[in-house]
Amino acid sequence: MDRAHAGFTLLEITLVLALMVIVYALAMPALRGSLASHRLHAAAEQVRVDWSNARVAAMRSGQTQVFTCRPETAAYQMAPWTQNGDDGAATDAETSDRGPLAAARSRRLRELPVGVQLVEVTTTDSRSQGLQADGDNGAFAVYFFPDGTTSRARLVLSNARGERAAIRLRDLTGISELEPDDS
Repeated sequence: MDRAHAGFTLLEITLVLALMVIVYALAMPALRGSLASHRLHAAAEQVRVDWSNARVAAMRSGQTQVFTCRPETAAYQMAPWTQNGDDGAATDAETSDRGPLAAARSRRLRELPVGVQLVEVTTTDSRSQGLQADGDNGAFAVYFFPDGTTSRARLVLSNARGERAAIRLRDLTGISELEPDDS
């Protein structure tokens, strides 16, 4: 066997590496888009599951749970609702000054996946109007009551590519579901 034909030349190795770089460069945009879409849907499912867990926690503990968030952020909190740190007896003035974020204890801060943020929150609930005094500078609160009912809410998430996913929470049943977002 001739030694000259026993291996690859530097030119052959360079050509193969150049082809691999070209294929990688062509495939990356498609993979990034797919990854961004996956992160968006994973974030929506994460919130939906946390809402379901909060509803169950409220029914088991007999204590109202609260989900709080601010639009244009990537974080939210889940916590039992307490009107003060001790016995739960607060005056109306304390409640209106503190609001849901300041009054909640045992907070659990959650982060959405990289590149996903909360862009729109809509809540309606006549039972919690007194609790929603806005001492939290634009924070939205979704309440989960011990009887299994919740605030009616719709939360929209968006990724860096502008794709959106919406989650709707029904107030009487407490069922949350992903919905197509047409906006």
